[in-house]
Amino acid sequence: MSSVELIKNIFYNFQDAIKHLTNNRRKNHTVFEINDEYDVQDLSYLILRSIFINLEFENPHFKIGGTNSKVDLMIENEGIDIELKMIKAKDKDEKDFIKQLKIDFIDYAAWNELKDLIVFVYDPFNKTTNRNNLYSLEGQKTIQNVTYNVHIIVSN
Repeated sequence: MSSVELIKNIFYNFQDAIKHLTNNRRKNHTVFEINDEYDVQDLSYLILRSIFINLEFENPHFKIGGTNSKVDLMIENEGIDIELKMIKAKDKDEKDFIKQLKIDFIDYAAWNELKDLIVFVYDPFNKTTNRNNLYSLEGQKTIQNVTYNVHIIVSN
């Protein structure tokens, strides 16, 4: 199994694993709360770092317009960027996240070694009106002479 396939499988199973921590703690232990995107980043880093020892957190590996764009997680030697999003209770739907991702696609193309961008959208409140809106972003992209594959995983 490739690194990309392994990461995608981890995120496909995220919802089942996280339910154990948020609903079913043992011996009166406090349940974990996932309140925002930072919580998703921290948990994802914990899971993935145990497998990928060279996983980097918020790597500012490119500069556009005088500012650094940071990808949430990165495995530089494999050309993998991982972008994490969380749709919260106050969010209406997925449309703002799609706009953000389209901008991210352009920013991340500044890294010439990018091969795969894995986007994980955690939607615990089922705000996504149509997952196909997100899945339509998948596929091969060529931006600024950089060609890479976009993989989208949506989980609740």
